[in-house]
Amino acid sequence: MVDNAFEKAIAKFANELKEHKTLTELDLVSNQISAREGEALAEALTVNNTLTQLHLGNNEIFDRGCEALAEALKVNNTLTKLYLAENRITETRGEALAEALKVNTTRTQPDICKTY
Repeated sequence: MVDNAFEKAIAKFANELKEHKTLTELDLVSNQISAREGEALAEALTVNNTLTQLHLGNNEIFDRGCEALAEALKVNNTLTKLYLAENRITETRGEALAEALKVNTTRTQPDICKTY
């Protein structure tokens, strides 16, 4: 039940992030963020226009969450730093991130090292 409560809290936070106007950096490193929670954060990134740094290293984003983040990066034009190290992201999803960066070049420092 704790995981379910945490998942609900992250989903609520992600929903509020959609309209937040002052937060520029969010550090969620080592919080057991799941793929589903990664998808919720990705959805928020599609409309949030103030966040410039998102730290999601050492979580459980996996491929599904990475795919959602890649899609969000195609439309988000404010995020400049994205940290996804140690999330067990496969080469295919790493390529999806690379494709997203071709579409939207505002990201200056993607970090996806040690993803496997």
